[in-house]
Amino acid sequence: MKFVCEREKLASALNFLNGVAPKRSNLEVQQNIYLVAASGTLVLSARNSEIAAAIELPLSDLSGDGNALINAEKIARAVASEKSDRLEFTIDEQKATAQTSRSKFEFALANDRFAEVPKIDRQQTVYQIAVADLRDAVNRVKNCVGNESSGRIVFSGICLNITGDGTQSRIDFVASDGKRMAIVNKPINAVAKGKENKGTEIQVVVPPRGLIDLLKLCDSEGRGSEGNSKATEGGAPAEAVIDLQLNDNELLAETSSGLRPSGAVFVARLLEGAYPNYRKVIPSEENITLVASRAELLDGLRLVGSFCPDGETPRVELNAANDKLVLSAESSIAQGRTEMAVKVTGGEMKMLYNCHYLLDALTSMSGEEVTFSINNAEKPMKTVEGDFTCVLTPLSQR
Repeated sequence: MKFVCEREKLASALNFLNGVAPKRSNLEVQQNIYLVAASGTLVLSARNSEIAAAIELPLSDLSGDGNALINAEKIARAVASEKSDRLEFTIDEQKATAQTSRSKFEFALANDRFAEVPKIDRQQTVYQIAVADLRDAVNRVKNCVGNESSGRIVFSGICLNITGDGTQSRIDFVASDGKRMAIVNKPINAVAKGKENKGTEIQVVVPPRGLIDLLKLCDSEGRGSEGNSKATEGGAPAEAVIDLQLNDNELLAETSSGLRPSGAVFVARLLEGAYPNYRKVIPSEENITLVASRAELLDGLRLVGSFCPDGETPRVELNAANDKLVLSAESSIAQGRTEMAVKVTGGEMKMLYNCHYLLDALTSMSGEEVTFSINNAEKPMKTVEGDFTCVLTPLSQR
């Protein structure tokens, strides 16, 4: 089997897939990238215990179909280091050879059997979401993801909760570590095939790496696309969307409009277990509200946060009354306080919060002002900005 491939696109695909393939694994086959050449295309695949991905590239001068299993790190480094525009590959039963006018690389072939990466079943419901919306949601909730020590294994993932029908569907991205929770709500288009999809609610929990690596794949595809589309952060075009499908144990994704000509498939293993009813955690009655400058509040928290004791929970006291907010923190060797003008309605606020959690919430927002609302000092505090909601549990008084 012989074929010629554009080196830049191949290098981009191999770079991403090398990040999927583990450097060490009990299953040696997972340390390789699987190449399949047929019908004028090259499909490259990699997998680990949590995710799998396949990227399709166009070929020229393909002679004979075939496949090969090659060490991921070796081939990725070789193709990345070569500067020629085109690479000619020759693959026989024992080795793969990549050649340019000045370089030649040979790779021994692994003999293991590689499980192909599954594709979306187009006869079942497929969801479409904008890459920009997916990135915005993941970036704003990922800091709140907990771990297995949070009490439930599902807290170590991001919950995706889809409600609605067709173009009216919405998806909640939810993350919580048991002490705080972030929710971002985005539109998602559902295309039902084979059966009706009216009035349903679907919920799954995805490990954070699954969604973060999916975004990396979209960015990799975007950089390889043709055209003059304005790119968003990371490389994906502004109009790019991806297709999603959910089953009992996997999230499947395929790159769609805005990310061509390359094609890519991505699969992430889902976490087992039901996510708690997060809507019940959102305070529904708030007697007291505080409106402050987001920039001033960020500066104040960073200032007094430096006085929190090292190695302990960074406790910051918020004391708001008469349209003034006092922030204070102390350790055994120092204490600091600062104050700012705010607007307080409904009564006085005096609470203790984790300084890092407050900073995470504020940096996930973009408005000039931020509004916090609370029932009393022992109840969770809520802040909402557009499609973003954050709930923070206060620290116990001492």
